Amino acid sequence: MAATEPTTVAFFSIPKPFDRENSPSQRNAIQSWLVSTPGSSVYLFGRDRGVAEFCQDNAIVHVPSISVSDYGTPLVSDAFTWMRHNTSVTHLCYANADVIFLDDLSQIIARVIRPISFLLAGQRWDVDSPGEVDFSDDAWDRRLWENVEAGAGRLHPPGGLDYFVFPRHVDWGMPDLVVGRPGWDNWLLFRARQLRLPLIDSTKEIRVLHQDHSYSHVPAARGAKWEGPEADFNLRSIADQRPSGLFGLWAATHQMTPGGPRRPKSLVYLLRQAYVFAFLRPPLAGPAGVILRALRRIGLRSER
Repeated sequence: MAATEPTTVAFFSIPKPFDRENSPSQRNAIQSWLVSTPGSSVYLFGRDRGVAEFCQDNAIVHVPSISVSDYGTPLVSDAFTWMRHNTSVTHLCYANADVIFLDDLSQIIARVIRPISFLLAGQRWDVDSPGEVDFSDDAWDRRLWENVEAGAGRLHPPGGLDYFVFPRHVDWGMPDLVVGRPGWDNWLLFRARQLRLPLIDSTKEIRVLHQDHSYSHVPAARGAKWEGPEADFNLRSIADQRPSGLFGLWAATHQMTPGGPRRPKSLVYLLRQAYVFAFLRPPLAGPAGVILRALRRIGLRSER
């Protein structure tokens, strides 16, 4: 299915420092974006060690100025705003800097002729670091995917997402949110539904590999991963979303197929849509309020 206009894609991300731990996976990831989607561009944000040098060596746009938290961690909201106002591409893809794309995003986007505005996201496959990927090998993507099919990958739950594709003109109105901490990805799904945009689950059509890593970079961390004061900050910023839990990809309105986005027809899908509808409606009194609260409870059970 051909697109009605050229589908240009700009990837943007906020990498960690290019140090011994993170550099191999980030180099793999960013190189895969350029190779898998010919004609794409990449923008990297932040002043962490090695970012400017990597951008200079690879003809990548470096945006050093970005707002940060009290702990010095960049705000992903600032990157979204900058890309909207300072680029001219038709579509943007935010991706965490450790995910490898095996498929051409421009070809996937070309299937989404209507509507003009949408949010596309999908689950990732968690894998051990493959070491340095040889992108001069024409079969690099097939080799990585064969390892997943052989059992070396684990499909991540639909509540934690690593990439989002959307038209550049969409104004998300994102609150201040810290990158790499809980909640901001869930907020974006919530916001898409709040704006009545089609939320497209691309899990079956876009193969994305997340290279596993430690969470030693999280300042003042609590627990083994990303909990801590910055996680608390994000969750306070999205408090209006949280009374019934955070939105996950289960809230998608469409699934991407080879023929384009399609609405599922299962009972579980209908129950989840009932939950989203009830959640986004303002509180109502009387019988209508009773019905909406019941829909929330039923929909939330289907999420679990």
